[in-house]
Amino acid sequence: MPEPARPHVVILGAMGVGKSTTGKALAHELGWRYVDSDTDIERLMGCSGAEYAKRHGVPELHQLEAAVLLGALAAEEPAVITAAASTVEHPLAQGALPRRAVVVRLVLSRSETIARQAEGAHRRPMSRTELELLSDRREPFFEQLEDLRLDAARSTDQLVDAIIDHLRVA
Repeated sequence: MPEPARPHVVILGAMGVGKSTTGKALAHELGWRYVDSDTDIERLMGCSGAEYAKRHGVPELHQLEAAVLLGALAAEEPAVITAAASTVEHPLAQGALPRRAVVVRLVLSRSETIARQAEGAHRRPMSRTELELLSDRREPFFEQLEDLRLDAARSTDQLVDAIIDHLRVA
């Protein structure tokens, strides 16, 4: 499992790729605590990330998402953490992730990602153009930070097994 200096597994990816589903299943399998940034934001702010963005703007939401991730990474107890994709652009998160977590990225085709985005009220709606621009801008950050990249079209069980296999050899 992860070395003591990197006690966490952080699952990253675009909205709708299945981070929460995979993260919950992985935490259960490992017997670890599960931390979901969407849930933490709702608990801290009393509203979803989508609602927070409407009230305060997207840049403020991204700052909040990074702060939530950094707080989760500071914990000593091993956890599976699902974090917003925006966090890869935050300089402090870029520094903390490689030191504190094994980073797993879930990827999916853009058309499938857009289709899945519509399924969650907590998600900020984005047009295909916005999604493509964000995806292109964030790609270098994801590539730099990820330890493992997985096709999110695989079943949850397959994703969990692949992550556990990676942790065994990491």
